[in-house]
Amino acid sequence: VIPVEGMTCLSCELTVTSALKKVDGVISASASAKEKSAKVTYDLNKANVHKLVEAINKTGYKANIPK
Repeated sequence: VIPVEGMTCLSCELTVTSALKKVDGVISASASAKEKSAKVTYDLNKANVHKLVEAINKTGYKANIPK
Protein backbone atom coordinates (compact mmCIF):
# COMPACT_ATOMS: atom_id res chain seq x y z
CA VAL A 1 0.00 0.00 0.00
CA ILE A 2 1.44 3.34 -1.10
CA PRO A 3 0.11 6.64 0.32
CA VAL A 4 -1.03 9.02 -2.46
CA GLU A 5 -2.01 12.66 -1.97
CA GLY A 6 -4.14 14.74 -4.35
CA MET A 7 -6.67 12.20 -5.62
CA THR A 8 -10.25 13.47 -5.34
CA CYS A 9 -12.32 11.49 -7.83
CA LEU A 10 -12.72 8.38 -9.96
CA SER A 11 -10.73 9.95 -12.79
CA CYS A 12 -7.81 10.47 -10.39
CA GLU A 13 -8.00 6.83 -9.31
CA LEU A 14 -8.01 5.64 -12.93
CA THR A 15 -5.01 7.80 -13.81
CA VAL A 16 -2.93 6.42 -10.92
CA THR A 17 -4.08 2.83 -11.49
CA SER A 18 -3.25 3.06 -15.19
CA ALA A 19 0.23 4.47 -14.51
CA LEU A 20 0.98 1.68 -12.05
CA LYS A 21 -0.20 -1.06 -14.41
CA LYS A 22 2.30 0.19 -17.02
CA VAL A 23 5.25 -0.53 -14.69
CA ASP A 24 6.97 -3.77 -15.68
CA GLY A 25 6.32 -6.40 -13.03
CA VAL A 26 3.02 -5.03 -11.70
CA ILE A 27 0.51 -7.84 -11.32
CA SER A 28 -2.43 -5.77 -10.06
CA ALA A 29 -3.04 -2.19 -8.95
CA SER A 30 -5.93 -0.14 -7.64
CA ALA A 31 -6.08 3.40 -6.30
CA SER A 32 -8.56 4.87 -3.83
CA ALA A 33 -9.19 8.60 -3.41
CA LYS A 34 -11.18 7.85 -0.24
CA GLU A 35 -8.31 5.89 1.32
CA LYS A 36 -5.67 8.22 -0.20
CA SER A 37 -3.61 5.23 -1.27
CA ALA A 38 -2.79 2.75 -4.00
CA LYS A 39 -2.64 -0.99 -3.45
CA VAL A 40 -0.15 -2.76 -5.68
CA THR A 41 0.86 -6.38 -6.13
CA TYR A 42 4.11 -6.75 -8.05
CA ASP A 43 6.95 -9.10 -8.91
CA LEU A 44 9.89 -8.22 -6.64
CA ASN A 45 12.30 -9.36 -9.37
CA LYS A 46 10.99 -6.80 -11.89
CA ALA A 47 9.71 -3.81 -9.90
CA ASN A 48 10.32 -2.07 -6.61
CA VAL A 49 8.53 0.51 -4.49
CA HIS A 50 10.76 3.31 -5.81
CA LYS A 51 9.64 2.61 -9.40
CA LEU A 52 6.00 2.55 -8.29
CA VAL A 53 6.26 5.85 -6.41
CA GLU A 54 8.03 7.41 -9.41
CA ALA A 55 5.24 6.25 -11.74
CA ILE A 56 2.59 7.81 -9.49
CA ASN A 57 4.52 11.07 -9.10
CA LYS A 58 4.82 11.38 -12.90
CA THR A 59 0.99 11.58 -13.05
CA GLY A 60 1.05 14.75 -10.95
CA TYR A 61 -0.13 13.13 -7.72
CA LYS A 62 2.17 12.91 -4.71
CA ALA A 63 3.18 9.44 -3.58
CA ASN A 64 5.54 8.58 -0.75
CA ILE A 65 7.45 5.42 0.06
CA PRO A 66 5.47 3.61 2.77
CA LYS A 67 7.02 3.60 6.25
